[in-house]
Amino acid sequence: MATHKALVLEEFGKPLVIKDVLTPSVTPGSALVAPLYAWVPHTLPMVFSGALKDLLPTFPPYVAGYSCVARVIVLPEDATTLRVGDLVWVDHMIRARDNPDLEIVRSFDGGRQPSTQVLIKGIWKHGSYGEKLLAPLEGLFKIPDVWVRERILGGMGISVQDFALSGYYLLALGGLATSGVRAGDRVIIAPATGKYSSAAVRVALALGCKVVATGRSAEKLKMLEMYHGAKDKLSTVALTGDADGDTKALRDAIGGEGADLFVDYSPTTMSEEPPHLKAGMNSLKRGGEYLLIGGAFTDFKISYAETMRRELRIRGKFMWQREHVELFLRLIDTGSLRLDPESGWFNKVRIFKMAEVEAALNDDSRSEHEDRLFAF
Repeated sequence: MATHKALVLEEFGKPLVIKDVLTPSVTPGSALVAPLYAWVPHTLPMVFSGALKDLLPTFPPYVAGYSCVARVIVLPEDATTLRVGDLVWVDHMIRARDNPDLEIVRSFDGGRQPSTQVLIKGIWKHGSYGEKLLAPLEGLFKIPDVWVRERILGGMGISVQDFALSGYYLLALGGLATSGVRAGDRVIIAPATGKYSSAAVRVALALGCKVVATGRSAEKLKMLEMYHGAKDKLSTVALTGDADGDTKALRDAIGGEGADLFVDYSPTTMSEEPPHLKAGMNSLKRGGEYLLIGGAFTDFKISYAETMRRELRIRGKFMWQREHVELFLRLIDTGSLRLDPESGWFNKVRIFKMAEVEAALNDDSRSEHEDRLFAF
């Protein structure tokens, strides 16, 4: 039987190893693709260590890997749109076809229900860190050639590598779209200078929102002003930690009766209640929404009476749905969201081969504005 090389997690806490694994056969509803670039988010080492196995269960051994950009190499008879050779973005979200409410994240979260674990223990067990990958047809999204063609040749000038980082934008778009954000809405994002949260600033601007980006560093916030669309729709507020003062600063910046939406990107490193929590809640207009979309594991307190009296909503959002990927692609196609070198995105991409897996997963050596990809 045919085999290919891939990075395998054999046990929690052990390094990924390069192994020859069986190449899966294509069945109706699936396609075989050849990954070109695969995303290496900073959270994966925690998953592979087993530290999150109770919260985000996965079941080694399996081929590791998140989303990727790939070429289609084998299609089933029921494929109607894709063609062999197409460049595609491959979603790491897998949903049960007979119940789309059941979902897993390849190599990251198999869910805690027996029904979702059927998916991650079965045909969709393996991730993208290998020379071949089986993927559901509905999880493949074609990237038009003109998008990755150089501008001098009439293209958009977006690099294939940039599409491998689509998860940053999709996480934001899943939250913003689910909250019903519309052009002209007032949105506050805090903290707004991380990789995920700064992508949310770009997405909110692309959707036509008035955006207030917040954080502790005025210098880092200044960098966001380089983004496409920031000149007319973005303002920044450096938070001090004083709830009353920060509330006034946010309300002055957002204007009107307050914000329609406050997007909370508290990181996994947050061990206490977010310092911006009270100011964020106080900056919302009556009927506004507080959206939890970060990675914090800590608990926090809210005012029962204030939330009730002002009719505030609190929502959590995990990842995204297919319609959010389609919206993401439309925003790119219309030029509302730019991924080309002139878009103002200031992160740098570092590429690793499979043999460099130890270095790729070593977060201690990752600079603040460095993104990482595996190349195959």
